[in-house]
Amino acid sequence: MCRDVGARLGVAVRECDLRSLRPTIAASQPYAVLVTEELYRFDAASFDAVIRQAPASLVRLDRWEASDDAARRLIIDAIFESAATEPSSGIRSILT
Repeated sequence: MCRDVGARLGVAVRECDLRSLRPTIAASQPYAVLVTEELYRFDAASFDAVIRQAPASLVRLDRWEASDDAARRLIIDAIFESAATEPSSGIRSILT
């Protein structure tokens, strides 16, 4: 779903795991990092530390939002539209 929305809005979407999050953020300077609440709670301190050093927003989706296609699409659309229209950022990637 992220790739579909990103393609429609001209926003690059990259996927990475927690181990490669820091170097991926450094290399791509994403607009936002999307993560499920469950994964965030697995290592909240690492996510928070990485995001404090990045020019990105951390977007956490709870289990209901992540499993409900309509809710997930609305959230993803809003994030990507914001990324596509923010004048100071140009087109930056979204990490999922």
